[in-house]
Amino acid sequence: MSVAPWTMVNAVPFAKSALKPSAEILVVGYGNSVLEKRCLEAVRKYTDLTRHQLTYVDNWERDKVLGALWNELIAKSRHPYVVLLNSDTEVREGWLEPLVETALATGADAVGPMTDKCGTAFQVGRKSEDEPREVATLSGFCLLLKRLAWEAHGGFREDFPFYGQESNLLERLPRKFLCRNSFVHHEGGGSVKRSPYRSFADEKRYGAETFRHNRDFDWSLRLLVLGSGENNSQFPLWKGVNQAFREFRRERMECFHAKMDDPDDLEKAREFRPDVTIVANTSRQRVLGVKPTLRQLPGVKALWHNDLRPADHVRDYAGMFDALFICWTDFPGFPEYETRAWEEVTKTPVHYMPQGCPIVTELEPYRYGVKLLFIGATDKSVYHEGRTELVEALDARVLNYPSRRDRAKVEAATPQLYRQAQFVLSTSPKASYYTSIRLDNILAYGGLALLEDFPGRGRLVEHAKHVLAFGRAQEAGELMAKYHGKPAEGIRKAGWRLSQARHTVASRLMNMVSILGGKKEFWGFLTLGMCAISA
Repeated sequence: MSVAPWTMVNAVPFAKSALKPSAEILVVGYGNSVLEKRCLEAVRKYTDLTRHQLTYVDNWERDKVLGALWNELIAKSRHPYVVLLNSDTEVREGWLEPLVETALATGADAVGPMTDKCGTAFQVGRKSEDEPREVATLSGFCLLLKRLAWEAHGGFREDFPFYGQESNLLERLPRKFLCRNSFVHHEGGGSVKRSPYRSFADEKRYGAETFRHNRDFDWSLRLLVLGSGENNSQFPLWKGVNQAFREFRRERMECFHAKMDDPDDLEKAREFRPDVTIVANTSRQRVLGVKPTLRQLPGVKALWHNDLRPADHVRDYAGMFDALFICWTDFPGFPEYETRAWEEVTKTPVHYMPQGCPIVTELEPYRYGVKLLFIGATDKSVYHEGRTELVEALDARVLNYPSRRDRAKVEAATPQLYRQAQFVLSTSPKASYYTSIRLDNILAYGGLALLEDFPGRGRLVEHAKHVLAFGRAQEAGELMAKYHGKPAEGIRKAGWRLSQARHTVASRLMNMVSILGGKKEFWGFLTLGMCAISA
């Protein structure tokens, strides 16, 4: 059976089913045609599709993050209930009506059936005539949701990249019921197991990590970020902050992103009275410019410094912050960049915290264009030593930023630029564990990163799994010859998944707030600590 990428069966206007509430059944496929065919045939056989609606979406090519896709589909639905049904399920006779009836009788926000395999033990068992039971959570293999409850509680988080979105939403929904006179067979893991681009074990591990950190996070804290990006900013850091706050607000967190050189925003920041303030900037003039505001703010205060600078650059920050976060550990041969130099001049504890990437819920289709692209400066400063020679040796197309306005235009186009280039060059200063924002964004937008090796690279990304790493220009040329004409889609997707699971600006902000609150744990591949980073 061939199935169209987007199929709606017997769509019923909501007004016709007002007396008997209807449901829209959402099935998302991902390249497993055998299971998907079985699932859809069972739904058609055992569901009254003159009243309810079946919508099937093939997410194989689109590969949209599931939470974002569900939000999109539910927002379009005209039914009071939706059912999220995994493609590795097989419904049985009389499966749907008891779910709807339970929701009506109990006022439930979510209802789930019995099954033979899922991670929630009390849902495993035979169908019975027992009364519905209120429960703390449900499994997401088959989940009936009240649309009004989905809307009232913020919908699905879109920074839960590939696993755990249902569990997160269920934590926010107050009334959940197990319907014991409905049964749905569940294969378990079959929705993604056959994909050549996805590791089911990695999906579960990343999802479990994200869910645990999210559950442990103190959402009652009021978070202020003082930056320089407006709400429509195209620059990765500011785009990432604004995206993070959109997701945080789903958890009812109060947060505010203030432009640090806007007097009105600074006044609003003082009125906001945050528990945690993070200044995200590298301009000494701008950071010192908010010193009077910081003195008037309650709570803990930190600086997130996303570029290399010597200690003299931050000497005037003494007494301004409770902690500093920087994106490298040391710079061999340059002692003025070392952590202890920063701590000595600022009298402030310094923590390692890499830069982050935006939340990207969907990849641009790969379109082969330029062979090798490099975006960035090629001057001969200590930060960019050897770049000019490297890009010339590799014959890279270079895009640089003559003005901030031009930079914004390039940033807006980076998703397309990175997916059009067969290879995207990433090169960083030789500082240990320095994470170039370019690398973060190449991975986030699905580019194939041709990465010049740097100290600590192996702790952040794996060669030939997430990136193509090289030590010398000759090795880079050999890699390009090896992969020429090949999209290497598995490497691109692995890099994208890694960036979204562990390295977004949202996860960095949560991590910093947790560290400021006393939880000494860094959530990426590296553990917290500056001078000694353990395995």
